[in-house]
Amino acid sequence: MKQPRPALITGNVANAIDMFETFRESKRSNLIVASNALSKRTVDVSWLKAAAPVYKISDDIRDYIVPIVPIVTSDIPNRNLQAFNFTELSKFDWLKGQMVYQSFIGKMTSADHINNNPVYAKGVIFDASLHYIPKYNIWKVILLCGYDRTKDPDLVKDILNKKRIGYSMGALVNLFKCSICGKDQECKCLKGNIVKGKLVYQQCCDVNFIECSSVEDPADVTAEGTIL
Repeated sequence: MKQPRPALITGNVANAIDMFETFRESKRSNLIVASNALSKRTVDVSWLKAAAPVYKISDDIRDYIVPIVPIVTSDIPNRNLQAFNFTELSKFDWLKGQMVYQSFIGKMTSADHINNNPVYAKGVIFDASLHYIPKYNIWKVILLCGYDRTKDPDLVKDILNKKRIGYSMGALVNLFKCSICGKDQECKCLKGNIVKGKLVYQQCCDVNFIECSSVEDPADVTAEGTIL
């Protein structure tokens, strides 16, 4: 039986909560240390040299700016009425050898979802982490998104000058289930309707995140402010 191709979707837009341009020296040159909002998380970027020729980007970490982006809010539908629940985000995918949210790592950063060819990459996603936000009782996927100054200096300038403050994710999704009836086919609930006081939207299942884009029109107000 021929397997259906996964659907390519783009998600809600999120604001970056912080940005840093300098990196504290460590004993190994393939490590960067985020000494701000991510509480001194150490990130291994030794794979950048291998990824650089594929994406046509610099292999020198010093060429990057790194916005910290809260990109996915668990269990809350985006503007396309599609949602990623916590169970899906935190699930271990044996084919990926990692949690689903970690599939962001090593994928391209883009501009305006131009992502159909790796050479269009503007940089690369260095890290992804899952954080609980007590104030809202939700989980957020937080990314370290690298944008290469040498690949697109104008884009980097606009990000630094806050002319472009929004971010939006792209994902391949193999299965959509109705948030009301749980069906993936023959659902009659109709996405966007209200059924028994609840919004009908799609739950994204079997997910592979493929990129994070810089966009001009930020819309996800839940991503602002006190994420960490």
